[in-house]
Amino acid sequence: MKLLLGLVVLVATLGVLNSAPQDRPTGISEDTLKQLSLNGEKLVEEEVSRALYGVKQMREVMWRNEQKHGHLMKSLRHSSDKKKARPPSAERERRTEGAEQLAQEVMERLQEAERQCQDSLQPEWVECRPCLEDACKTFYTSTCRRGFGRFQAKV
Repeated sequence: MKLLLGLVVLVATLGVLNSAPQDRPTGISEDTLKQLSLNGEKLVEEEVSRALYGVKQMREVMWRNEQKHGHLMKSLRHSSDKKKARPPSAERERRTEGAEQLAQEVMERLQEAERQCQDSLQPEWVECRPCLEDACKTFYTSTCRRGFGRFQAKV
Protein backbone atom coordinates (compact mmCIF):
# COMPACT_ATOMS: atom_id res chain seq x y z
CA MET A 1 0.00 0.00 0.00
CA LYS A 2 2.81 2.38 0.98
CA LEU A 3 4.75 1.34 -2.09
CA LEU A 4 1.82 2.14 -4.38
CA LEU A 5 1.31 5.52 -2.73
CA GLY A 6 5.04 6.24 -2.95
CA LEU A 7 5.08 5.36 -6.63
CA VAL A 8 2.07 7.61 -7.29
CA VAL A 9 3.83 10.52 -5.58
CA LEU A 10 7.03 9.75 -7.51
CA VAL A 11 5.16 9.70 -10.81
CA ALA A 12 3.42 12.95 -9.94
CA THR A 13 6.73 14.55 -9.03
CA LEU A 14 8.36 13.29 -12.20
CA GLY A 15 5.45 14.60 -14.24
CA VAL A 16 5.90 18.06 -12.75
CA LEU A 17 9.69 17.96 -13.11
CA ASN A 18 9.54 16.68 -16.68
CA SER A 19 6.86 19.22 -17.64
CA ALA A 20 9.38 22.05 -17.27
CA PRO A 21 11.35 22.02 -20.55
CA GLN A 22 15.12 22.43 -20.45
CA ASP A 23 15.37 24.33 -23.73
CA ARG A 24 12.41 26.58 -24.31
CA PRO A 25 10.97 26.47 -27.85
CA THR A 26 10.96 29.86 -29.53
CA GLY A 27 7.40 29.60 -30.93
CA ILE A 28 5.62 29.34 -27.54
CA SER A 29 4.96 32.41 -25.42
CA GLU A 30 5.71 32.72 -21.72
CA ASP A 31 1.98 32.99 -20.86
CA THR A 32 1.18 29.82 -22.78
CA LEU A 33 3.90 27.93 -20.94
CA LYS A 34 2.65 29.19 -17.57
CA GLN A 35 -0.91 28.17 -18.43
CA LEU A 36 0.22 24.71 -19.53
CA SER A 37 2.19 24.33 -16.34
CA LEU A 38 -0.81 25.32 -14.21
CA ASN A 39 -3.07 22.93 -16.10
CA GLY A 40 -0.53 20.14 -15.63
CA GLU A 41 -0.31 20.81 -11.90
CA LYS A 42 -4.11 20.68 -11.60
CA LEU A 43 -4.24 17.36 -13.43
CA VAL A 44 -1.53 15.90 -11.22
CA GLU A 45 -3.33 17.10 -8.08
CA GLU A 46 -6.59 15.53 -9.28
CA GLU A 47 -4.91 12.20 -10.01
CA VAL A 48 -3.16 12.14 -6.65
CA SER A 49 -6.40 12.96 -4.83
CA ARG A 50 -8.20 10.19 -6.74
CA ALA A 51 -5.46 7.74 -5.82
CA LEU A 52 -5.62 8.77 -2.17
CA TYR A 53 -9.41 8.43 -2.18
CA GLY A 54 -9.08 4.91 -3.61
CA VAL A 55 -6.55 4.01 -0.94
CA LYS A 56 -8.91 5.33 1.73
CA GLN A 57 -11.78 3.24 0.37
CA MET A 58 -9.58 0.14 0.32
CA ARG A 59 -8.57 0.76 3.94
CA GLU A 60 -12.21 1.09 4.97
CA VAL A 61 -13.16 -2.16 3.25
CA MET A 62 -10.22 -3.93 4.85
CA TRP A 63 -11.15 -2.52 8.27
CA ARG A 64 -14.76 -3.72 7.91
CA ASN A 65 -13.60 -7.18 6.87
CA GLU A 66 -11.24 -7.26 9.84
CA GLN A 67 -14.10 -6.34 12.18
CA LYS A 68 -16.29 -9.09 10.74
CA HIS A 69 -13.46 -11.57 11.03
CA GLY A 70 -12.79 -10.56 14.65
CA HIS A 71 -16.45 -10.94 15.56
CA LEU A 72 -16.60 -14.34 13.89
CA MET A 73 -13.45 -15.54 15.66
CA LYS A 74 -14.80 -14.32 19.01
CA SER A 75 -18.04 -16.16 18.35
CA LEU A 76 -16.17 -19.33 17.42
CA ARG A 77 -14.05 -19.16 20.59
CA HIS A 78 -17.14 -18.62 22.69
CA SER A 79 -18.94 -21.62 21.19
CA SER A 80 -15.79 -23.72 21.54
CA ASP A 81 -15.48 -22.76 25.21
CA LYS A 82 -19.12 -23.63 25.80
CA LYS A 83 -18.64 -27.00 24.17
CA LYS A 84 -15.64 -27.79 26.39
CA ALA A 85 -17.42 -26.66 29.58
CA ARG A 86 -20.54 -28.87 29.22
CA PRO A 87 -20.81 -32.56 28.70
CA PRO A 88 -21.98 -33.24 25.16
CA SER A 89 -25.52 -34.25 24.52
CA ALA A 90 -27.17 -35.08 21.20
CA GLU A 91 -28.95 -31.71 21.02
CA ARG A 92 -25.83 -29.72 21.91
CA GLU A 93 -23.75 -31.62 19.39
CA ARG A 94 -26.30 -30.93 16.66
CA ARG A 95 -26.33 -27.20 17.49
CA THR A 96 -22.54 -27.10 17.64
CA GLU A 97 -22.25 -28.81 14.29
CA GLY A 98 -24.73 -26.31 12.83
CA ALA A 99 -22.72 -23.42 14.30
CA GLU A 100 -19.47 -24.84 12.94
CA GLN A 101 -21.03 -25.29 9.51
CA LEU A 102 -22.37 -21.73 9.60
CA ALA A 103 -18.96 -20.43 10.67
CA GLN A 104 -17.31 -22.34 7.82
CA GLU A 105 -19.78 -20.87 5.31
CA VAL A 106 -19.15 -17.35 6.62
CA MET A 107 -15.39 -17.87 6.39
CA GLU A 108 -15.76 -19.06 2.79
CA ARG A 109 -17.88 -16.00 1.92
CA LEU A 110 -15.30 -13.69 3.49
CA GLN A 111 -12.51 -15.36 1.54
CA GLU A 112 -14.52 -15.11 -1.69
CA ALA A 113 -15.18 -11.40 -1.05
CA GLU A 114 -11.47 -10.85 -0.47
CA ARG A 115 -10.61 -12.68 -3.72
CA GLN A 116 -13.15 -10.57 -5.62
CA CYS A 117 -11.63 -7.39 -4.18
CA GLN A 118 -8.14 -8.46 -5.21
CA ASP A 119 -9.37 -9.52 -8.65
CA SER A 120 -11.06 -6.16 -9.18
CA LEU A 121 -7.87 -4.27 -8.29
CA GLN A 122 -5.57 -6.43 -10.43
CA PRO A 123 -6.57 -4.89 -13.84
CA GLU A 124 -6.03 -1.37 -12.49
CA TRP A 125 -2.56 -2.31 -11.25
CA VAL A 126 -1.73 -3.95 -14.58
CA GLU A 127 -2.85 -0.76 -16.35
CA CYS A 128 -0.75 1.51 -14.10
CA ARG A 129 2.39 -0.62 -13.94
CA PRO A 130 3.93 0.18 -17.39
CA CYS A 131 3.57 3.92 -16.81
CA LEU A 132 5.15 3.65 -13.37
CA GLU A 133 8.02 1.55 -14.70
CA ASP A 134 8.66 4.01 -17.55
CA ALA A 135 8.55 6.97 -15.18
CA CYS A 136 10.96 5.29 -12.77
CA LYS A 137 13.33 4.29 -15.55
CA THR A 138 13.27 7.82 -16.98
CA PHE A 139 13.95 9.27 -13.54
CA TYR A 140 16.87 6.97 -12.81
CA THR A 141 18.43 7.36 -16.23
CA SER A 142 18.26 11.14 -16.04
CA THR A 143 19.35 11.66 -12.40
CA CYS A 144 20.98 8.51 -11.06
CA ARG A 145 23.23 7.10 -13.73
CA ARG A 146 25.26 5.15 -11.19
CA GLY A 147 23.39 2.06 -10.07
CA PHE A 148 20.96 2.09 -13.01
CA GLY A 149 21.91 -1.48 -13.95
CA ARG A 150 20.90 -2.74 -10.50
CA PHE A 151 17.68 -0.72 -10.63
CA GLN A 152 16.76 -2.03 -14.09
CA ALA A 153 17.42 -5.60 -12.97
CA LYS A 154 15.10 -5.16 -10.00
CA VAL A 155 12.31 -3.70 -12.16
